[in-house]
Amino acid sequence: MRRERNDHAEAAEVLEEAVFSVSARLQSEDELAPIQNLDSYLFHSFVRRFSKRAQREDRIQYFESAEALDSLGAGSQGDWVAELENEILLKQVIGAMEPRVRAMFALRSAGHSWKEVGRQFGISAHNAEVQFAYGLKKAKAQLGLDEEPPQSRRGTK
Repeated sequence: MRRERNDHAEAAEVLEEAVFSVSARLQSEDELAPIQNLDSYLFHSFVRRFSKRAQREDRIQYFESAEALDSLGAGSQGDWVAELENEILLKQVIGAMEPRVRAMFALRSAGHSWKEVGRQFGISAHNAEVQFAYGLKKAKAQLGLDEEPPQSRRGTK
């Protein structure tokens, strides 16, 4: 059973929060940019707050009965925990990447081939793959996920 989005009391509560926030912003003496259009600012403040609340509620699953909840089973609990841990780890690794490597990762995640990635950076597909692997290994070492940081091959023959 899900709550409907046409709850007027909830909308009024969110609007009141938005008005209070905008009022506090207008009265503050911070060096923030002045509000150009008060109506627009208030409207967007309301929309942001309402959207955040809706997103927060969408993360909550409502079940019609205890049997439906029990049907999820205990086995799935470990799965979502592992998935969450992997997502956190991925975000940490991406954050530790250098900007060039992060851009390569973004292109690969978008489905581009190594040839396309290399073309984007003016290098060969093989060189793009090698540079990405080196950057990934370096980011993982920075986070302590690899035993030792990679050694640069530049200038050694």
